[in-house]
Amino acid sequence: FPSHDICLLAIIIVSYNSKEITKACLDSIYEAKLILKYQIWVVDNASTDGSIKMLEGFPDVRLIKSEQNLGFARANNLAISKIDARYYLLLNSDTLVDKRGIDELVHKAIENDYGVASCRLIYPNGSFQPNGGDLPKPPAIFNWLSGLDDICRLLGVRLPSFHFSRESDFGHEVGWVTGTVMLIRRDVVEEVGVLDGKIFMYAEDVDYCWMAIAQGVKIGWITGVTITHIGGGSSKYPKIAQWRGEFGGIVYLYKKYYGGLAAVLLRVVIVLFILVRIVGFGLIGKWSYSKAYGKVIVNF
Repeated sequence: FPSHDICLLAIIIVSYNSKEITKACLDSIYEAKLILKYQIWVVDNASTDGSIKMLEGFPDVRLIKSEQNLGFARANNLAISKIDARYYLLLNSDTLVDKRGIDELVHKAIENDYGVASCRLIYPNGSFQPNGGDLPKPPAIFNWLSGLDDICRLLGVRLPSFHFSRESDFGHEVGWVTGTVMLIRRDVVEEVGVLDGKIFMYAEDVDYCWMAIAQGVKIGWITGVTITHIGGGSSKYPKIAQWRGEFGGIVYLYKKYYGGLAAVLLRVVIVLFILVRIVGFGLIGKWSYSKAYGKVIVNF
C-alpha cells in the first residue's frame, strides 16, 4: 500500500437503532486484524435503543452523534466532511467482515485503478447476494422490470440490466455497486463530491456511481473478497421498505437526469409492472410476494 501521512482508510458505519448488529460488525472488523492503517467512524442517527452507550464502549471508534435521523447519504456525508483519508469505506452496520477482506478490497482497488469499488456479498446462509448492475438507463430498467434480462440469460444472451442476478455477471467493471460495501477513493470525492443528501435511503449509491462514471471514474466489483450482509438491519419489513425505496429512488434519478416528464412516465411503467408481479406471484401461489408488492404499490 502507498505510504502517506494521513489515514489510508476510513471505515464509515451509519447506525440507527441497530445496537446488536452494529456491535457484531465492529467486533468482526477488530477480529479481522487489518494490516493497513485505518480508522473507524460511526455516525449514530439518533438511536433510542442504547446504541450510544454500546458505541462508547469501543474506545478506538470515532463517534459522531446526530440529533436526528439524517438517513444514509447525509450521515455518510457528515463523516466524510470530518475525515482526512485516502479511501473511504461505506460499510453497512449489518455486515460481517472476513479476515483480510478489507485489506484485499483496498489492495485490489488500487491495483485495478477503481475509483469506486465493492466486492462479493453473501447472505448469512452463505448464498450469493447480488449487489450491482448496469446504470438504470431506459434499456437496463425495462429489461429488469419486465424480467426480459432473466429470460434472455437462460438463452445465453446477456442484456443490459439494472440488477445483475448471477455471480458470473460480476467480476469486472460495472455501472454501479451497492452502498452496503462501497469503497471510494479520495480524489473521486474531490472531483464528484459527496452523496446526494436529498435521497434519504436507497439509490444514493447508484446516483453516486452515475456521477462518477460521468467524470471518467472506473466502478469495480472485486472477486476474491467476501463480506456477509445480514440485510434489513434497521427495518421491520426489509423487503417492502427496500422495494418501495428502490422504486422511488429510481424515479428520483430519472427526474434528476432526464427531467420531470421522464420521471412521471417511469412511475407509470413501474406501477404497471408491479401489478403484473402481484398477479403473477398470485397465480403461482407465492402469496407473500403478492401481498408485499401490494403494500409497496399502496404508498408508491
